[in-house]
This record gives sequence, structure tokens and C-alpha cells, in this order.
Amino acid sequence: MILSQEGPHQGDPLGPLLFCLSTHPDLMQLKSELVAGYMDDLTLGGPTDVVAADIDHITAREMQTDLHINAAKCEIISHSQAPRASQFSNFIFLAPHEAELLGAPLFTGSKMDAALASRHAELNTAINRLSLLSAHDALILFRASFSAPKLMHTLRCAPCAKHPLLKKIDVLVLTVLL
Repeated sequence: MILSQEGPHQGDPLGPLLFCLSTHPDLMQLKSELVAGYMDDLTLGGPTDVVAADIDHITAREMQTDLHINAAKCEIISHSQAPRASQFSNFIFLAPHEAELLGAPLFTGSKMDAALASRHAELNTAINRLSLLSAHDALILFRASFSAPKLMHTLRCAPCAKHPLLKKIDVLVLTVLL
């Protein structure tokens, strides 16, 4: 057995807090107009030169923090062409209608259509299976698992008002409640 010599053990409830506390000072030094961090996911937004400078800052801190940018998972979301700066050379380029953040589409378009279609299909499958249970058990399971939490996340985080699939989703939800 190899014992951990520093930091929290995996599964320690203080692990995420300690990670966020250790990265917060570096995030506060970034100059981009938008700096949003959620655990080890970082979103930067603003003029290309400012975001590039922030990426340089993060890269310069890699030796001290032991955190590395995984360029293969980084995305640039822009209406125009991908920036030519070397910091972005390995990033994935996306148009706004293809983009998502933390699992929710950012704009209406193909990504929104696909997300809501997926939630509808998952919900349909769950409802078919829930019909085999008693009403109370089915409602508890529906609320807490299957696709309901994913659907709620999408509805809360994405601009999907008046999307045509919402009517179909409403019908499915009503079948569970009736």
C-alpha cells in the first residue's frame, strides 16, 4: 500500500474545497472580461489578445501548480474564424450554435435541438419503465433519477424557451403525473 504524503485522499469531502482555494489566487490575476472557474474547468472570454495573455499566465504557472492545460479539450467559441495566436493552435473551434458549457447548450441551434431530443428520448424510455412500478415509487424515482435531473439542468441553464420539443416533453411529464 502506498500512503498519500500530501493533499486530501480521493473521496475526501474537503478535496474540492481545498482545490478551489488553491487555484483562486491565480484566477484572480487573470485579465479576461469573463473568468469563470468550476473545479478544474475554466472559461475565459474577451478580446483575443487578453485571453491569449491569460493562457500564457496559466502556462507559466504550470510548474508551480502542477496543473496543465489540455489543449485537446479546450474550445474556442466564436462567430468569426479561429484566432491565429499560437496559444489557440490546438484548440477546438466551435460556432456558437454548436457550443455547450457544463453540459448545457449556450445558444439555440443544432446543439440545443440535439440536447432536447436526447432528453426527450431518455424521458420516454424512463416513463415506459416506470409504468411497471407503483405510482408513488415511480414518482420518487422519476424526480430523483433517470433523465429528470438532466432535463432540469438543461431547462435551467439553456435558452430553450418556446422550443418545439418542450411541448412533447410536457406531454411525457404529464403521463407520469397522471
